[in-house]
Amino acid sequence: MSEVMIPMKAGGGTSSDELTAKREHVLAGYTAVTKDSDDEAVAGTMPDNSTCTSNGTVPGINSSYPNVPTREADNLQYCEDVDGVNRINMCPPRGYYPGGGGSYIDRPAADFGNASASDVSANKTFTSSDGLNKNGSLAERGQYQNGGVAFCDTYFAINGLPEGIYRSNGASWAPEARCTAEQLRNALGIRGDIIKSGNSIAGIAGTLSVQSAINFSAAAISYDRIRISWKNPSKGPWQGVFIQMSSSGVPGTGGGSRVYTGTGWANQNTAGAENYVDITSLNPGTTYYFTCTSYVDNLGWGNSYNVQATTSTMTFAEILNNVGDIPPTVFYTKSVVHGGCTFNSSSNILAQGSNSSSSVSGSIVPDKYTVSILLITLNENAGNTVLNLTQHWVGKQIYYRTGTTDYTGFTIESITLYRASTNKYQYIKIRTTTTPSVWITAIRFPS
Repeated sequence: MSEVMIPMKAGGGTSSDELTAKREHVLAGYTAVTKDSDDEAVAGTMPDNSTCTSNGTVPGINSSYPNVPTREADNLQYCEDVDGVNRINMCPPRGYYPGGGGSYIDRPAADFGNASASDVSANKTFTSSDGLNKNGSLAERGQYQNGGVAFCDTYFAINGLPEGIYRSNGASWAPEARCTAEQLRNALGIRGDIIKSGNSIAGIAGTLSVQSAINFSAAAISYDRIRISWKNPSKGPWQGVFIQMSSSGVPGTGGGSRVYTGTGWANQNTAGAENYVDITSLNPGTTYYFTCTSYVDNLGWGNSYNVQATTSTMTFAEILNNVGDIPPTVFYTKSVVHGGCTFNSSSNILAQGSNSSSSVSGSIVPDKYTVSILLITLNENAGNTVLNLTQHWVGKQIYYRTGTTDYTGFTIESITLYRASTNKYQYIKIRTTTTPSVWITAIRFPS
């Protein structure tokens, strides 16, 4: 509050006891008789705040009025006065202040806050270090706003929201930052073709399923081997095929026995390429049924295809080569009736050999239909194996050769295994339905 200087008149017999003004109520630089002057004229002590240099040096109010002083007030506060009006109050320093704009009191603008127009809603005003009763410029954006989606190293962000104020307006779900479903799916790489069929993510139904190999076929390539061929799928996913096998009928995906699981033996990872696998250790002259199914681990199975093939019968050379420990140099034959021969494993031809009965130890009694006897060094079990494997020739023809000429053969009636009495050599005797009428120099077995 400002204090007022009260002029005093000299004389008249008025004493200090009759006065109410004290020295503190008299402007410094002036004298007066006061209540506390003991009837003497004394200098006042009220601070003079009329200039920038009186009562200490203070700044001018601004560059346009550098000599109009402004002094910092105390006890800045915001409160409601007794009349119910909200006011900003401050206590000025004690002293004299000339009216008419000759002096001011102040507080640093920062005491009123540091908001700027961009910090305040566009329909509101504010006072701060930015100015007095200024208009805000921050846009009201409502309860929600769409933005973009971005992925950083450790988080996803909904970004690019326009600057502004977002209010709940009483809604529990607001304010809310939004992005479109398409933006989110694109940011996460969500597509139907990478989602397992029957599932959905972010509203996208999965279409991913096992792609099946096609064009399955089966063909015997030997007496104990069948080749399963197919064409790889033109696109993924495809991990390989598993094959079930049975000799009694179509096995399906769970019957018979599992004979192969994998990507094949050729062009394993080439889309749309021809591929195959060989199923081995099969029995000769046997029909096998196969169910071939594409698969992907943790995804499922593709289509199944059923194929079948019959293994071929074994050639004579194959029979001998598969007995086990037969030295090829000990193979030879003796025709009891028409002369001896030796076996040529490379051509499946029984070549002409010795006709001497001494070529065979022991006593073998021939009959008129016996074409030849094959002498083999075998143990008993191996000999039985040879006999069992040769039985599929019964009812088929063998062919004889005279010189370099092949003639129509003779139908095989029976094949018998013999052992010489004086050693452990074993013999295979072939009996035909008719007696040869020519001198046989060689016999050729059917392949």
